[in-house]
Amino acid sequence: MLSSPELAQFYNSLDFNTKAKIEYYLAHNGTNEGIIFAYEAVLALKEGIADEDFIMQLLDNSLNTGLIFDIDLSLKSPANIDISEIKDESDDAERILNCVFDKLKNSSNFKNLYNAVFNTNDRINLKIEVADLPNNKGGETQGNYTTLNGQINSITNTIRISRNRLNTTSTLYMANIVIHEMIHAYLNVQRANMGIDIYNLNYDTLGDFLVGNQPITVNGATVDTHTFMFQNMIPVFTTIYNQVLNELVNQDELDYIIGSDISNPETNEFYESWNVSNFLYYLSTQGLNRNHDGTVDNPAYLQEIGNFPEKVIKRNKYLTDGRDLFTKKCN
Repeated sequence: MLSSPELAQFYNSLDFNTKAKIEYYLAHNGTNEGIIFAYEAVLALKEGIADEDFIMQLLDNSLNTGLIFDIDLSLKSPANIDISEIKDESDDAERILNCVFDKLKNSSNFKNLYNAVFNTNDRINLKIEVADLPNNKGGETQGNYTTLNGQINSITNTIRISRNRLNTTSTLYMANIVIHEMIHAYLNVQRANMGIDIYNLNYDTLGDFLVGNQPITVNGATVDTHTFMFQNMIPVFTTIYNQVLNELVNQDELDYIIGSDISNPETNEFYESWNVSNFLYYLSTQGLNRNHDGTVDNPAYLQEIGNFPEKVIKRNKYLTDGRDLFTKKCN
């Protein structure tokens, strides 16, 4: 595993517990992928990319879940992320999704995504895939758990992103879908906690979790996840988009659209000039106009936007522009 005398010397200098953890990992995951992951973990320690606590929890979670995490992406993200299924550079959709993550990890608010809303730095485990989803789905998230001796010992969320959307819509729009699904992944863990209030969580063990499809509990009330996201996530979304906007959208594209008229398409009544602030706000509401099951309108959306025809028109305009007018196929 240790490819140079220098790396071997560094490994031998590690404390007993750290070496024992690495050797235990290799003893239980001696696959090529596991060996490479352990090598990258030691290299990350040597180069000071990550500290021992971070690397040790990655190794633990890898053993518990079977996932092989990307160390750099996980370090700059709010979660431990396995992107081993989207490594094919010859597959355009996989390349685009990798590129989107590369852009997002340049935002400090992306790394602090969960802390900004849930006031916790607890990390969750994610596997990212590209999938052929129905036309009305940009992404989907499924939470699964495994048990040991009657106790849940790991929860893994698999996020699947639409191949068609990756190939046909803007990079910024895809970043929105990725963040949207990452919030669903975190909420899957929260609602697995048998109804304990989301703002009063203290997870000492994973044995308390039961994965289900029920809504979450917030301040003592049952709330659909999309309602929660609409009421709590939009400022976080817009901050992240502001930080990475220049990497996701060409400036000449913005210059072209900024200041253009947004009007009622039937009466030509002028509503406002196209502006970045409102664009990012409405982009952040994408997918939140209906409940998580898509069966009824989201009451938080109706109260803020849906009951006001002018706002609905502006939202539709901004979302259409965001999807179709800006840089596609991430580069």
